Amino acid sequence: MIIYPHLAMFYLVLTLTLLNSTTALATEAAAKILSPLTEPYGKQYWTLPTGIEKGQQLIIHGQVIGNEEKPQRLLIRIDSQNSHNYQSRFNLELLFPAGNFRHQLDLDQLFTSAKKRLLSTDIRQLYIVPLDQDFRFQKIQLQVKPQAPEGIIGWDFGAKDQNPAWGFTAVSPDSTTAGIQIQGASRVRQRPYFDDLIQDGIEGLTDLQLPLANGLWHLRLWTEDIGEWEYFPHALEQRIKVNGQTIYQQNLTPTQWIAEHYLTALPILNTGFAPSLKLAQQRFWYSIGSKRGRPVDTLVQVNNGQIHLSFSSPDSAGRFISALIAVPVEMKYPESRKILNRFEQLRADQFANHWPVVNNHNLLQALPKPYQGETLAYADQEKLILHFTFERTLPALNAINLPVNNLQLYQVRQQLKRVGGQEQALQQEAILDPLPIDNLSLQQLQPKAGEHWLLVADFDASQWVEHQHRNGAPWGLEFGTQTRAITLQALNLKLPPAPVPVGIYLDYAPHLTWFDSSAAQQQSQCDYRLLKKLGLTGVAPALPTPSLNQEQVFKQAVQQPLLAGLLPPFPAYTPVKRLLAQYDQSASLQQLAKLSSVSPLLLWSLADEPGLHPEQDQQLSLLGQSLHRVLPKAQRMAQLNQAEHDARLEQFDAVLLNQGYRLNAQRLAQLQQKNKALYLYNLPNLRLAAGYYLWRSNAKGFWQWHGRMPTAHPFDPTDGREDDVQFLLPSAEVCGATQINSRLISLVQGIEDLRWLTWLEQQAQQNLDAALLQQQIQQQISLNWSQNTMTNQQLDQLTQQIKHLWQNFSFAKLQKIQ
Repeated sequence: MIIYPHLAMFYLVLTLTLLNSTTALATEAAAKILSPLTEPYGKQYWTLPTGIEKGQQLIIHGQVIGNEEKPQRLLIRIDSQNSHNYQSRFNLELLFPAGNFRHQLDLDQLFTSAKKRLLSTDIRQLYIVPLDQDFRFQKIQLQVKPQAPEGIIGWDFGAKDQNPAWGFTAVSPDSTTAGIQIQGASRVRQRPYFDDLIQDGIEGLTDLQLPLANGLWHLRLWTEDIGEWEYFPHALEQRIKVNGQTIYQQNLTPTQWIAEHYLTALPILNTGFAPSLKLAQQRFWYSIGSKRGRPVDTLVQVNNGQIHLSFSSPDSAGRFISALIAVPVEMKYPESRKILNRFEQLRADQFANHWPVVNNHNLLQALPKPYQGETLAYADQEKLILHFTFERTLPALNAINLPVNNLQLYQVRQQLKRVGGQEQALQQEAILDPLPIDNLSLQQLQPKAGEHWLLVADFDASQWVEHQHRNGAPWGLEFGTQTRAITLQALNLKLPPAPVPVGIYLDYAPHLTWFDSSAAQQQSQCDYRLLKKLGLTGVAPALPTPSLNQEQVFKQAVQQPLLAGLLPPFPAYTPVKRLLAQYDQSASLQQLAKLSSVSPLLLWSLADEPGLHPEQDQQLSLLGQSLHRVLPKAQRMAQLNQAEHDARLEQFDAVLLNQGYRLNAQRLAQLQQKNKALYLYNLPNLRLAAGYYLWRSNAKGFWQWHGRMPTAHPFDPTDGREDDVQFLLPSAEVCGATQINSRLISLVQGIEDLRWLTWLEQQAQQNLDAALLQQQIQQQISLNWSQNTMTNQQLDQLTQQIKHLWQNFSFAKLQKIQ
């Protein structure tokens, strides 16, 4: 954080001396480092008999000594007098890249792992523990939390017991502070977010009065709830007035709102590739982070010692405020701008402190290695995936001359995601942005130096053969007068289709469900067609609640992925849970009985990682027993991610398993002995899971989480409790061109591996060489999931062995003929 000279009076540094033995906190009088670090590399620990007074933050200065290949992990653990286990204490794991770091923790914003507030005055133990070996601590301090720059007056809106941000005045719906009045049916909104200025606010207010000295003021209001858990406030009509003058007004259609509010912050970091980590962090803040809460600026003349704000909207979410700041203008408007800029710099520093960006050395792991001119052999209708890199800018694309169908061309771009989905650190991930390849658009495509492109298509052996007969021009991409040549060989073989469903969980696009359910349904149908075109074979589809009089809608929703060519069964992940939330056991059973015609296509989810919600587990268990009596052929399914979930196996016909279940030969054999249909879900190595391990385990399918699940804002991974999980990114138009996460390509590659394995299995029944190769591959893929560490390159080599076997077959047949 930058410390400005005029802020010095607000800072009081309290240093914790790092000793192996229990120490007391430095007193307020001794606001300096009392002694040098005695154990700068080890665990740090303090006992705090009287806690820490409010308004403090913990500052950790240190250095990560390792290289950039692996970020280092640090644990901050804080216990209260009531802490007795992990759930009852504050636990925070942090990731840091190589180099010096400074981390600050607001001690007024602590929550236990059970989501209960932990007051700073209740702190009794503090631990700072390196979980990796490359940390060196320099100093650890307590500091009075920074205040806003001198000249700013501010109000922070939220709950009565909130600790206001930046030293502002706290305002709650029932505030009694002199000069403050709130009218309207207001309620507090509290969201999980790093920025305490906009993490909470008041919704539903109609009028607000605040005291402010006479004069000309620059006001900035944060007027939008940041949302959470697949919800983003979406008021179409809004008006805000200050002292009778309209300062903000909108009257939007849903399409306009999506374009102006939901999709404004593009995920693209740059048109080239791989900016520095610092630059990636800065671009994210200024393009997305600084705009969260929707700041609105205005100038207002105050004449009666107060400002009066009025909020109007038919939607209570449209009458919202998180914070308001005021800066005097008088005749010094440039000075007021400087003060606001200082404040925004403090906020930017706060973001940088909370969200370090670490290297992602597997950024392009999901993609094939870049094409370098080698000969590529494909069977008929095999998925052809080509990765191109451009070291220099080329002329515009003239033509694509390849023996393929279903051609799709993408530019590889970047956005930021949370490390591991829930870490307090960011890293880059690769996004595939579709490029238009119709005749009108093709010549507008010009690759720039540093860009990566990806081509995905179905290889057509008949086109290749015809091309050979007429001795046509070389295969490749034409850029002006230059050709990026591609050497292809056709294998005279049509691969069998993948025998089981492999795909993703999918739900209706949230931003469409808020306005038009028919648009959401239409988008889901386009999503199924896109997945099929890419080569996926299954899906856990978007399904409505099978409510009263909605049976036909539900049946049509089940049929849509089938019509798109995707394979059943289709996991019905949430319908039964939503049904039980609306009806009792008897009524829910009656509704499910009406769906007998589509029930054979479904896996009814009746346990979702059981134990998290015991009451819901019990209700689902009772309904499952009744469902089995009414619809004996209905497949009752459970998602299991712990070994102890075995105790409930008898209640289910099918099980979905991930690595948390401890996948190994013994446990899989036990399931088969109990005649349970076995499926896989949510495994980290997508290509391995979708191909070789799926085949090796004899599982009947695999689905990965999730197609469309943003936590709130679809391009802000820092909001909500976890990362946005989106294989398919939202688009401005229903069924428009869809950006996809590059990890989807790993699933496609795994399915192609599975097709070759299916062919090998067929040949092994009648050919000794095929049987031997099948046995060799089985020995290389362990049924113990945790022991499989194969890279894409190693999986490529295995699949090439199968292709070489076919080529040997063909050569042998040719020799016979001769």
